[in-house]
Amino acid sequence: MTKKLWKNSVDVWKPYFDQSYTYCEFAELKNFLIDPSEIIGLSRPENEINERRMKQLRSQVELNGWNYNLPMCVHLYKIPFGSYLVGRDGNHRTLLATEMGLAKIQADISIIIPHSIINSDIKSVLGILEEETTSDNKLDIYHLKNKILLDLASKLGILPQSLKE
Repeated sequence: MTKKLWKNSVDVWKPYFDQSYTYCEFAELKNFLIDPSEIIGLSRPENEINERRMKQLRSQVELNGWNYNLPMCVHLYKIPFGSYLVGRDGNHRTLLATEMGLAKIQADISIIIPHSIINSDIKSVLGILEEETTSDNKLDIYHLKNKILLDLASKLGILPQSLKE
């Protein structure tokens, strides 16, 4: 079996956003099942992965199976019209799932939607929502904004494959 060559997530997502996220919006999906073979990048170099943590995780999975009821968070970015990159969490779990040849893993996904493909009407609505956000309505505004962005991702054809079917 050929060892997978991992890209550096930061290098791949760099064209889409900077530290202040000025080039894109994110549509969020929670606890979503994806094929780990579609993940192409890790958020840290593979040679910096903690071997002790990998051994602990491997032992835990061998003993209990891949348990979705445990807080085993994997956070991924879905690049427009493409694959997935490990974001905040999940380098060890991604490596182990790939090593084990798992068909699906559970992940939280941030779909990157570049501002360059968002039409002016949607940008206006998002701007109004940002202006109307207060500490009292922040969660409601987040959910409304996320619904708008998921609808947009659907229209643009950049949702994860299993949502398109």
